[in-house]
Amino acid sequence: MHLVADLENLLLDPLPAIEYCLRTTLLEMGYAPSPDRDLSWVVNVPFSDAAITLLADDAPARLDEFTARYQRLFACRGRRAFGLYPGARAAVASLQATHNRHLHYLTHIGPDSAKALLEHYAFRQAVDSIFTAPAPQCRMCRPSLLEKLSGKLREQSGEAIAFASDDPAELALARRMGIHTIGLLYGRSPAPVIRRAQPDLLIESAAGLPTALATLVAEPGRAGAH
Repeated sequence: MHLVADLENLLLDPLPAIEYCLRTTLLEMGYAPSPDRDLSWVVNVPFSDAAITLLADDAPARLDEFTARYQRLFACRGRRAFGLYPGARAAVASLQATHNRHLHYLTHIGPDSAKALLEHYAFRQAVDSIFTAPAPQCRMCRPSLLEKLSGKLREQSGEAIAFASDDPAELALARRMGIHTIGLLYGRSPAPVIRRAQPDLLIESAAGLPTALATLVAEPGRAGAH
């Protein structure tokens, strides 16, 4: 079975990196954010809304400066500050040890950043392929990447394809494409939102990934399509 996922959703927890970059950017712009202030809410709102709240300012020039500073910092240092979701290492080890389990890293961050991320977190040997845009792009390119990758995998083998994500729109697209879907209840989107997307299977942590894949292999008729 081919498993397609963005490892920043599946295995790596972006919240520590997001909080680090937000606090650092605020300090650079003359603010003094409290180290005890909870910033976890920012992952569930548009970035522009989070910026207005954090800056207490909606002046376009100020927002543009904050956004540009944050994005540069995240691209340069942020991805080295991710946490690991509980069970991530064990899940990867299980994939590597199981026959005919192929992990494909789908991302919009470009090949250089994707390779650097895999090396930094020691996941390079576990990944069969990296599928990304030629250069970093926004997340909006991901549906087209998924369509191209799934087509390529189907041409190469008759094995089933599963797509794991914490994005309800991406899960819905994968279902329409006849791909098995695994909803991540521990990602950026609130669990009720992922449940409403009606993926074939749901997992509450990365530790549940091996069992989910085994279920799809053992009972292919219960979900998705080949």
